[in-house]
Amino acid sequence: MPAVIHDIRSATAWPSSLYLDASILMGAYKAGMGRGTADERAAAALVRALPGHCEAWTSLLAIEETCWKALRKPLLDAARRRGLSLPELKRTRRADYSPAYAVGRTRTAPLMAFLKGLGISLRGPRTPVGRGEHGRRAVCFLVRQMMDAYELEMADLFHIAFAKLDGTNAIATLDKGYLDVDGLEVYTVP
Repeated sequence: MPAVIHDIRSATAWPSSLYLDASILMGAYKAGMGRGTADERAAAALVRALPGHCEAWTSLLAIEETCWKALRKPLLDAARRRGLSLPELKRTRRADYSPAYAVGRTRTAPLMAFLKGLGISLRGPRTPVGRGEHGRRAVCFLVRQMMDAYELEMADLFHIAFAKLDGTNAIATLDKGYLDVDGLEVYTVP
């Protein structure tokens, strides 16, 4: 059975806990900067509506993915100018890499301020299984199971595993790949 879909443009039934994936975070940020698509504006409206309705949270992985989107453009531009991959630029052309990274960091500062102001929790799975070696194995086991069942990016598989191990069945995302995952409640723009 595929995921249960909730349209974020008209959500009225709220879960007790909602995991926010990186696409929702970045979409809300872009919309707040006046650059968002209709879906990203819907993500911003969802994020504004969450306080008082449910516990919204995200993971360090989602924060890293969101920041990488802001950092990568100047880094990739510098790599392309030299005809190098990003790892090659970092290893062999530090004089080009460092200024590009500095530009990227200036782009992440307002993004981090935005994320800090959202009032959402930042955590990993709360359950005892989420801590220590046993927790790492549980996450990897779930990811491996889902790899065989769904064609999702690795980061998306980890987002789902974090949420499931936390006991959170609801994920807010703009990524349509989640719609095929059995047992999820997906808050999105269908």
